Amino acid sequence: MLDRDSFIPLYYQLAQQLRAAIESGELPAGSLLPSERELMQQHRLSRNTVRQALDLLAKDGLLIRSHGSGTRVASLSHAYQYILNTFFENRDLLLQAGYQPTVDIVSTEQTLPPEVARQALQLAKGISVINK
Repeated sequence: MLDRDSFIPLYYQLAQQLRAAIESGELPAGSLLPSERELMQQHRLSRNTVRQALDLLAKDGLLIRSHGSGTRVASLSHAYQYILNTFFENRDLLLQAGYQPTVDIVSTEQTLPPEVARQALQLAKGISVINK
């Protein structure tokens, strides 16, 4: 349920709800999302607000939008590939500018992975992973 009294924009709240449904496996890879019109009616939002939410998730590599075919949840490999491509594009730009990018691990914790990650890694339920 969206909180209309929150300072957080409605499009961002909707995007976070959809992201949580994807990460939990409630919306599995390849599944078709409700149409923009259905999301508008379900959440009482404008078309622009719904589009902003879907565009944000598509930009993050979680959704694949296809005019006339609807919006589908991207496979985990598609989402990870997007993240890796973005990382290496930025890395290359930094190298070209004379910078040497580094990574500092600030903290780690042992936790249960999101359902989609567990399935993609073919881990048994209850197996924990190291999270940075």
